[in-house]
Amino acid sequence: MDTKLLKWGALPSPPDERDYKFEDIIVGAGTLPSQYKNPYLEEINEIVLNQGSTMECVCCTVAHWKWLMERKQNGNRDMFSPSYLYGNFHDNDVDEGGCYPRCVCAQHVTYGICKFDDFPKWYNDKRLANVEYRERKAELNEKAYPYRSNSYYTCGTNIDTIKRGVMLRGGVMINVPVHDTLLDMVTSITKAPISTKLIYGYHAMLVVGWDDSLNCWIVLNSYGRTYDDLILGSAKKNGYFYLSYDYPIVETYTFVDDINEVQREEEDMFKDTIGHWAQESIDKAAQKGIVQGFEDGTFRPDEMVTRAQLCVILDRLGELD
Repeated sequence: MDTKLLKWGALPSPPDERDYKFEDIIVGAGTLPSQYKNPYLEEINEIVLNQGSTMECVCCTVAHWKWLMERKQNGNRDMFSPSYLYGNFHDNDVDEGGCYPRCVCAQHVTYGICKFDDFPKWYNDKRLANVEYRERKAELNEKAYPYRSNSYYTCGTNIDTIKRGVMLRGGVMINVPVHDTLLDMVTSITKAPISTKLIYGYHAMLVVGWDDSLNCWIVLNSYGRTYDDLILGSAKKNGYFYLSYDYPIVETYTFVDDINEVQREEEDMFKDTIGHWAQESIDKAAQKGIVQGFEDGTFRPDEMVTRAQLCVILDRLGELD
């Protein structure tokens, strides 16, 4: 399939000064690591959504974000339905296939999102998805409502703010223009285009990590496991790839349920390892998924390691290539 001929489903949302800004609720506490990836990235990589030729990228991105948060908070491993959001559109959204990311975020805040098995079909046209949604509206809305988020926030384009959104909220939706470099997935890192004049459309994806040594984001896409992990020298197919920090980003969003909880988590980030003699080694081990710390955000670097903890560490080491 010629990816240049695809219809791209995201459209740049009209500017709105009423957007809540994520930078207004974070406190800038804690030292961000030079490398990070969502601890559940490899799990979602096994079941990553594949939108195919449909235009559901924005809705897939929200479904992926919700899966990561449900996995973290409740241990839930059920994927969510992008078509529920695709079919549940409003008059202030565009009539054709594409979506404004802001409108989809607002729909998720208002209605939630149902499980994939409850609405498993894919649609090339949002109006067709809306037909089935209306026929099952009461049933689907009841199933979706428990999974709504309280509010959405824009993260802007500041790298530090996006990083904190990824670490504190599981991921950040980005809407990017589709240039030739984004379509060339045989390279290890998607670089910024030489010219920004030629745009094939816009595409939404989920930032789930970063690597400062490579100056790039780790981005979960919605085309299944289609990318060779060339950076790690592996032929394994992944649903995520690496996007250069300087690739243009049009807009960014994440979801927040409790502002105070976000601020508490941020204030706890790495606070008991900052300045510690083993901080660099601890950060490297955490970045590789060998250690994860405690639920309160601390690492407790001077406590004794239990036999159970040692077994987990050895098991994770054995899984590394």
